[in-house]
Amino acid sequence: MSIFLVIINLIIFLLALLSLWVMAKKHVKFPKRVFFALGLGIVLGL
Repeated sequence: MSIFLVIINLIIFLLALLSLWVMAKKHVKFPKRVFFALGLGIVLGL
């Protein structure tokens, strides 16, 4: 079961990286990307 949870966590992490990359390509302002990443880190850390 723990391997399954690790794989799910890695998939979520890769999706987060992909979304940050897409935001950078669309020229979303840097502070918005930082707050998005901060919020995502808080959610995944809980």
